[in-house]
Amino acid sequence: MYSEEITVRTGSREVVRDLTDECARFLTEADADDGLLHLWVPHATA
Repeated sequence: MYSEEITVRTGSREVVRDLTDECARFLTEADADDGLLHLWVPHATA
């Protein structure tokens, strides 16, 4: 299992944040060819 924590700060305004680049980098660094990518967002409005 390979894991990483990232912090995303969005400020006080509602925004849509694209995490595609971070996910692609993570999978490349993990040398992942197959599997499940699980994202956990600890906030009720995320």
